[in-house]
Amino acid sequence: MDKNGLKFLVFLLLFINVCLCGYIVYDKGFSNNDIGEKKDKVKSEIEILEVNDPLVSNLLKKIDGRMDCSDDNIYLRDEKFTASNFSNEDMYQLLLNNIYSKISDITVIPYVYKDFTTQELNDELKNVVGKDYKFSHKTYNSCPEWKYDDIEKVYKAPIESTCGCTMGPYHNIKKIVKVTKENNIINIYFRVIFVDKQTGKGYKDYAMSEEIPDLIRLTDTLAIDENSVNNINKGTLYKVVFEDENNNYIFKSAEPVE
Repeated sequence: MDKNGLKFLVFLLLFINVCLCGYIVYDKGFSNNDIGEKKDKVKSEIEILEVNDPLVSNLLKKIDGRMDCSDDNIYLRDEKFTASNFSNEDMYQLLLNNIYSKISDITVIPYVYKDFTTQELNDELKNVVGKDYKFSHKTYNSCPEWKYDDIEKVYKAPIESTCGCTMGPYHNIKKIVKVTKENNIINIYFRVIFVDKQTGKGYKDYAMSEEIPDLIRLTDTLAIDENSVNNINKGTLYKVVFEDENNNYIFKSAEPVE
């Protein structure tokens, strides 16, 4: 091989080596930077919401309260509770409570009640737990009681009712401590003290087997002071999950996490 051919070969090998080094630098450096940027982008999508944000309070209103004055936080159990865990009876009590202001006039005595259709109830059902929940339409025990007409697909309003709930000084205590929004999920974290409505004792669990000692109480009613940070910090931490379905956040699950 003459000198010119040798020089060309050396140049070619050097050129190939430089190209390989350049590729390795790009692959290790720029590519990793791209991955890092994607990770940072995912992290940046986690948003902290204010605990008093109207969105948060409106979401909880969907699942708090019942028409039969029974357990108004039935989704707070000692194990994970999902939307499918609601019985049809519990769901009806919840839905009826949610639409009560639309189907009743309590500004007059006796109260005036209105009929409502299965479609109206189904709409509220989708608003609370989405389209996959299986609900059977029938007459459910409630006070007052709407009679279901299967032919007209209408819940017939009662003429009058003497129903009413009595509220004592003892009730479950729930305090929101953190809210996060990540993509299409909203996580609401709150601490809960389960309170025996008869004795006023506070517990860490739904089964009321683990009593919380030394809770600060109000001097007049002896009820647990729900404004005491010391009391709240002794409660169990729960996470309640809502997921966006067709631009509407629906309840997915609740569980103790601490």
